[in-house]
Amino acid sequence: IVLNTTSHKNMTWNMTNMQMVSWSQIGYTGTVTIATVYGTTGFTNFNIIGDCIISNGVWTHMVNPAGNTEVYRLRTTVGGNLIVGTGAIINVTGKGYVQGAGPGLGGRGGSYGGSGSSDGSCYGSIVAPTNLGSGSCSYAGGAGGGAIRLIVSGVFRNDGLICAIGVTSDYYVGSGGSVYLTAGTLTGVGVIQANGGAGGAPGGGGRIALVVTNAGADFSLYTGSIQACGGGNGAGAGTIFRKRAADRRGYGTVLVDNSGLTAGNTDVPPGPPNVTNEVDFVTFNITNAVTLRLTNNYLLGDIFLQSANAQLNLGSKTLTVRSKEHLLSPGTVVNYGA
Repeated sequence: IVLNTTSHKNMTWNMTNMQMVSWSQIGYTGTVTIATVYGTTGFTNFNIIGDCIISNGVWTHMVNPAGNTEVYRLRTTVGGNLIVGTGAIINVTGKGYVQGAGPGLGGRGGSYGGSGSSDGSCYGSIVAPTNLGSGSCSYAGGAGGGAIRLIVSGVFRNDGLICAIGVTSDYYVGSGGSVYLTAGTLTGVGVIQANGGAGGAPGGGGRIALVVTNAGADFSLYTGSIQACGGGNGAGAGTIFRKRAADRRGYGTVLVDNSGLTAGNTDVPPGPPNVTNEVDFVTFNITNAVTLRLTNNYLLGDIFLQSANAQLNLGSKTLTVRSKEHLLSPGTVVNYGA
């Protein structure tokens, strides 16, 4: 498929059984809606055998309908390299659970990786996030961020914008959605975001996972921005999981960073749909006004409170850490358990 300057009309791609040899989108400034769905039947994955180049224009998925069922997400497999250029956007902002729906629904802003201003429930996998972001309360507000799942065999170069943000509103807003990227190598200077929506009652951050698989691959070649912040003061940060090729199965790091905003809570363990024991050997780095709050007993690989305004709220529960003993400062620990 070649999309160029000869056409700028928007299009929807729903060719269920067709595999693409390659995809080239250079000079095209329209929006391509990939109509992939959750589940095991229907158009569940957009498969490109060779390279995919998106220099301009937008990729997105369908808007999810009202209700508490996840229907649409963007899921694409690329057998070669994927390039997202400086003029390109993969954007599923506001395409998650609608207003009044989702596991993280609360009294005001929606929750997902981080708690919204309403203190709704955090949920979903930390290391392999695929869920939609939750909408705001039903009174007034907007939808959560959608879900992006990209699997690239070769090099994934992102110089553009990849975002799954909650809808911005003057009233109550949704949480960030999910961005889950697997690639042989990750490079670029672009932006990856799953922030909560900004507004009068901001949404919690979503979830991001980045996994590289080529021998020796790490994240040193990607110098762009990666954010899963709450949408404003009072909303909790989401989670950013990274796994290098050298990391053993079950290992990796989680960054929880709210960029200095006055945070709500990032609750662990997440509620359903969730994966138990997935962070037993994972290291957590907590920083920039984040409060990591235990809502039940929890086991993880290690933890560091990297800034003075980082807080671990044990909630009178027990946190078990597999590492050797070390200082948690400069952050603080509150509400020790028995």
